[in-house]
Amino acid sequence: MILDTKSSIDNSIDFSRELSSLLREQGNLHYSQIYKAVELQLKRKQKFNGLNWLDRCILCMNNLSNGHGTKPQNAFYCMLGLVFIFWLILTFDLGFEAGLDFFKSNYLYFIKPWSFLHEIEDNSLSFGSDNMKCDFKWYTLTFEVVYKFLYAYLVYQFIAAFRKFNK
Repeated sequence: MILDTKSSIDNSIDFSRELSSLLREQGNLHYSQIYKAVELQLKRKQKFNGLNWLDRCILCMNNLSNGHGTKPQNAFYCMLGLVFIFWLILTFDLGFEAGLDFFKSNYLYFIKPWSFLHEIEDNSLSFGSDNMKCDFKWYTLTFEVVYKFLYAYLVYQFIAAFRKFNK
């Protein structure tokens, strides 16, 4: 039984770090990455470990998005969830029928980081079968910027989780 004392967590962190380095020296990169993820998880959970709130936030986001490089499916599921949330916001803004029409005619918009809603407002991209003019509300345009940053971060994390095999 592992106690939640500072010394036992420090010992667990050191043990995970040693296992990770030994496995890396033996050429077993897969398990080395797993023990590195365990080390980072323990470091994040440890109280008074010298990490500031930003480092804790980064470790938490990294764990959520790709399990510290061990679970690329986390980033993929987060991307799908983010696309769904953004589609719900667009549907709330435009109405259900127009939201479905938007998704059918502009489904690539959700995965292209360089296309923005103002291009659709200006009719430089088609919107639906009638090429109708639409005006998006401020909250949709604001969330779009957040969406693009989060989506780019998740794509990076998805790729980073696969890089572990090429080290």
